[in-house]
Amino acid sequence: MDLVLSTSDLKPGDYIIVKFETSNKRKLIYKYVASVLKIADVNDIEIQCFESIDEENTEFVPIDNDVSMIGIESIVGKLPIPELKLSGRQLKSVFPGVVDVFEKF
Repeated sequence: MDLVLSTSDLKPGDYIIVKFETSNKRKLIYKYVASVLKIADVNDIEIQCFESIDEENTEFVPIDNDVSMIGIESIVGKLPIPELKLSGRQLKSVFPGVVDVFEKF
């Protein structure tokens, strides 16, 4: 995983790990795979979040209607470009190794 210091380190189509922090007492930090849709400005990035579909956390699919705008501080790191595989009618993004995510179920 590569470090991302600024939006100049990203381009549309890149895959990243993003963190979302809860605002309740427990202060959980969820981590999701996302793809960069658009760099809006110096600190705003539009992303599409993905969810894992296997126990090893190597295969991911987009979460329907889950597009967000995040700041650079929400990015944990940049992932390698995954292999895209068609499974039935679903396009999966398959990474070469385990991806460290913590998803809300």
